[in-house]
This record gives sequence, structure tokens and C-alpha cells, in this order.
Amino acid sequence: MTDAATGEPVSGESVRAQSLVTYSTVYGRTQADGSYRIVVGSPGAWDVSAADASTTYSTSTRRITLAGADLKDITFALAKGQRLSGKATAENTSNPCPASRSTSGTPRGRASPLRPPPAMAPTAPRPSPTARTP
Repeated sequence: MTDAATGEPVSGESVRAQSLVTYSTVYGRTQADGSYRIVVGSPGAWDVSAADASTTYSTSTRRITLAGADLKDITFALAKGQRLSGKATAENTSNPCPASRSTSGTPRGRASPLRPPPAMAPTAPRPSPTARTP
């Protein structure tokens, strides 16, 4: 595994393989030279993903098919990730939404959680829509 911009090895990053047949998952970690080894138990189609725990790099996935023999040289060149920031507000009042959570779709359409927003000042509670005044 290498850095796409510099070509330098990326060490200590997570590599995951998930079977598209059984959905079993195995994990590995890159070595100082960027190499990794994962052992899967069955032939078939697998998604192999390289991810960076610190979110410096964007996740990259390769779909492979194993026919029973070892498959070598599945390489990844990871690109620096993008960071999103913003503030969630209620559409009708523009008040902050303190308990909101953001997600972002990946190129394959899966949602991945982003970092939660910083703590916001609490807002006054709204009356319940079913509350009645005497």
C-alpha cells in the first residue's frame, strides 16, 4: 500500500476482505514497507478494502475473485481524503440541531459516518404538539 501522491509505503493501515457470498470478514494490517497479508477461507468473490484509521486517506476497495489459488499483488495507492464541515440547522427556524449526525455516501453508495459536530448550545424546549392548555 502506498501514498498516491508520494509513492511512499503506508504502514499500520487496515486491510479488510469481505466475502460477497458468505459475508464473512477477515482483517489485516500493513507492515512498515506497505505490504500486508490476509488469509481468506473460501474461493469466490471478495471485496478487499484499504482504510486509514486516522481518516488521512480515503478508503479504497477492489473486487476480486478467488478460484482456489493464492492471489497476490492486490495493490492500493491511497489518496488523501476530504474533510467536510458545517452546521446542521432546523429548516423552519434556523436553530442549531444539537443531536444531528452527518453521513456521506461512498462511490459505491454506502453511507459512512463522519465526525460528529462540536457541542452546540442547548435551545429552549418546544411545547409538545399534543399539549393542551387549560
